[in-house]
Amino acid sequence: MISQSGRRVVPFPIELITCISLLGACAEQQTLPTSSPTGTQPASTATSAPTVRSDGSLELVGSGEGIVGPTVAVDRDGTVHVAWTEGLTGENTILHRHLASGQFWSEPENLTEGFTYVSATRLMTDPDGRQCIFWRAATPEAALYVRCLSEGQWSTAEQAVEQGGLTLSYVPGFLPDGRIVAAYVVPPSHIWLGEVELTADGVTAAEPAFAVDANGGLHVAWRQFANQTSQVDGMAYRYSGDGGASWDEEELLNEEGLSAHQLLADPQGNVHWMARDGTYRRWTAAQGWSDATNAAGAQLVDGFIAVGEDGLARAVFPARDGVYLTRQIDDTTWTTAVLVEATADLSVSEAVLAVEDSGNLHLVWVTLGDNPTLLYLALALGSNDEALPASIGSATMEADGTIVLNLIATGGGITGHGVIEYHPDHPDYQMILDHLGGLKPGQTKPVPPFPDE
Repeated sequence: MISQSGRRVVPFPIELITCISLLGACAEQQTLPTSSPTGTQPASTATSAPTVRSDGSLELVGSGEGIVGPTVAVDRDGTVHVAWTEGLTGENTILHRHLASGQFWSEPENLTEGFTYVSATRLMTDPDGRQCIFWRAATPEAALYVRCLSEGQWSTAEQAVEQGGLTLSYVPGFLPDGRIVAAYVVPPSHIWLGEVELTADGVTAAEPAFAVDANGGLHVAWRQFANQTSQVDGMAYRYSGDGGASWDEEELLNEEGLSAHQLLADPQGNVHWMARDGTYRRWTAAQGWSDATNAAGAQLVDGFIAVGEDGLARAVFPARDGVYLTRQIDDTTWTTAVLVEATADLSVSEAVLAVEDSGNLHLVWVTLGDNPTLLYLALALGSNDEALPASIGSATMEADGTIVLNLIATGGGITGHGVIEYHPDHPDYQMILDHLGGLKPGQTKPVPPFPDE
């Protein structure tokens, strides 16, 4: 279990007046505990909602067929986006749901109608703050495709880069001017970025990772076997500080050719690299790559990292007994990986993470088995840098200071949703604000559980 020590909570009364059963109408009023705020709003009129589990996590897709490749992101407005691939190979589709502040989860939306053999789903934010989704597909033409969300509407799908056909393993990124570039594999085993080949003749290379740092620098890493050449053998890396016009010589990130690795840029201009076994290094313009450390601890693999506004990484690892979470302290130190309480006793195949500007976390994972489920959980961070248990909803502050609570209540075998507004003149307003640990206009945070008394 994850420790709750170091968390300051303020006991105060709050009642969930309006609620809606996730199976239909609300059969009884659910309370979290006792006195009525003014300004309650009716619950969402959405035709369906995620199933709320007793541990507070949300089941976004229950017993789906072929659920793989989850991806999660939080945009500048605090809206949470989740996408995943679902269905049989060749007939699979990419589905998307979002949770806007003060609202409920949207209906699943198919973003790849007319495409076949879709894979490599990836949500990314462009320089204008739009949420974009990338994927590979075999038809109507083998290529990397993209759609972007603007004012509630997805753009028409189009090829993201000119390179198509036989290229494999696209990894896209945005240049500072908004142009899309991608690292990719040209069979049998060559790594390219745009029109530039980055690998030497004679090597065997695969599984590129790619990031564009905050200053426009290009970073590409890949798994490489040197064979009989003089090139490095292991996880190779190259850097361009002039938009790809020239490239530094190959550098070795790790002697072992580890698959499933990531490169991720942070707002400070640094770049983070992590391999599937938790081997981690950070690049800075002044120091280059830090020494290798391990974020995972023993027997954890298939890690995924996300970076917050503080420039520090968080990592999650799927396991047979749930999802493990750890947080970076500095280049060489990570917190001990701890089991996220809401995932305990679940066999997990994949886990991904997004970090809000506030540092709060949004976790998505897929259970292992013939009928996997896709689950979501919001986590707040305590002063001791450990994650708190599942939230009971989300809180958003509007421009006039009004706090909107989007709450989940359970009890008596019934689960309900409710939306409650606290205006600045409400007598419990400051207590709500203190319980949330502060909130700024436009910001969204998970709501920690209220004390029992």
